[in-house]
Amino acid sequence: MILLTSATGTVGREIAALLKSQGVPFKAASRTPSEAGRKLGVEAVAWDWTRPQDFPTALAGVDTLFLGTPPGTTQEMEWGLSAVEAARKAGVRKIVKLSAINVENMPDSPHRRIELAVERGGFTWVFLRPGFFMQNLDEGLAEGIKATGTISVPTGEGRTSFIDARDIAAVAAVGLTGNRLDGRGLTLTGGEALTYAEVAAILSETAGYPIRHHDIAPAEHTEILVKAGIPRHYAEFLTMLYHEVVRNGYASAITPGVQEATGKAPRTLKGYARDYAAAFRR
Repeated sequence: MILLTSATGTVGREIAALLKSQGVPFKAASRTPSEAGRKLGVEAVAWDWTRPQDFPTALAGVDTLFLGTPPGTTQEMEWGLSAVEAARKAGVRKIVKLSAINVENMPDSPHRRIELAVERGGFTWVFLRPGFFMQNLDEGLAEGIKATGTISVPTGEGRTSFIDARDIAAVAAVGLTGNRLDGRGLTLTGGEALTYAEVAAILSETAGYPIRHHDIAPAEHTEILVKAGIPRHYAEFLTMLYHEVVRNGYASAITPGVQEATGKAPRTLKGYARDYAAAFRR
C-alpha cells in the first residue's frame, strides 16, 4: 500500500490523480482526512505534522511512502525526520521523497538532512529534486499579476528552468509504482530557461492583457510577502532565492530527468499558460 503525505498539496494532488487513473491502490494522508477524501475521491487517513505520535496509525499496512513536507516552516526538518523514523518503525520499505534542487550540495539543508536519514534508515529510496515550479506563478503570484499587470520579483535578467508540478508527479508515480528509479536522486527541471520578462510575455498571450516583469528591490519584495501573511523568515528565504539564486543564473540549468523517468519531454511554460489561463484572467 502507498501512502501520500501532503496529498492535497501542489504535487500531492497531481500524484493522487495519476495513481487513481492507473488503478493503483493508495491512501491519502491529510490533517483534514474527510475533506481530502472528498477532494481526491480516495481513502484518506489523519496525518498532522504536529502530532508525530499519530503517524504509526496512518502508516499501518504501508510499504511505500511519498514524503512531502510542508514548506514555509522552521519545523520542516523536525517533521520530516519524525516521519522517517515512524516509517522505519512501521516497516515501510520504500520512501519517495520530494526534495529540492541542488540539496546534494547542501549537507545542512533540511531536505538533505531528511534524505540522509532515509539513506541511513535502510529504505529503498528515490529523491525528487525539482527546481522552481510553474505553479508558483498561479498559486503565489497570480493575485499580484491581476492587480498590477506585473510580475514583481527581484530577479533581473536571470533565467529559470521552470518545471510543471504535473511532471514532478509523473516522475513520482514512476518511482512509487516500480523499481527503475530506485537509489536515484533526480534533478528535475523544465526543458527551457526563461527570464521573468519572457514569462510575462507568455502569460500575456493567454491572460488577455499586457503583463510585464518588474525587477523589484529585495527589501520591498520581502515586505510585500509579509503583508500577504507569509512568515518573515520564509519571506526572506523566498527573496533570497529570487535575488541571489535566480538573478545570478543558478536556476537556469536544464536536466533530462523528466524525459529519462517518464519517456516524455517536460511541459513548456506556454502549455502551462494555456492550461492555467483562468488563474490569470481578470
